[in-house]
Amino acid sequence: MKERMMFRLFSAITLIALIVIVAACGSNAVDLSGTWSGSSTGSDSRGDEYTETLVWEITQTGNSIDGTETLTGDGYTGSAIISGTLDGNTLTFLVSGEYDTPYDGCTYSLSGEAEVMESSIIGSHESTSACTDGSENSASGSITLNKE
Repeated sequence: MKERMMFRLFSAITLIALIVIVAACGSNAVDLSGTWSGSSTGSDSRGDEYTETLVWEITQTGNSIDGTETLTGDGYTGSAIISGTLDGNTLTFLVSGEYDTPYDGCTYSLSGEAEVMESSIIGSHESTSACTDGSENSASGSITLNKE
């Protein structure tokens, strides 16, 4: 009888430990909340190459992120809203914003996927931009951000 109760107790403890391990494996090990800075590089549909400096201010709730982006390019700036989902160490993100002077009236949208590590986000993106004068452009490239 005593052996049977010990076996049940051991089985219950083992089951609880397995549940905790499985839950931990499914959770996001990295907290993206905070300031991230780095760059976006690539080429656009006109064949021009670009490098932009980025600063992301992110808040993470569960597996969802939201925040803001500040962008600085060669003679231009922009600001945007960021949203995304973290699945394990894969971040799927969307950035929607507006350029400032000298591109007032121009908007941009960027979507991508990145690998998230403890202190870095590295991935790729596709983007489009459109201006009130009817001009449009698209681009693809990479993004690298480091946690500050």
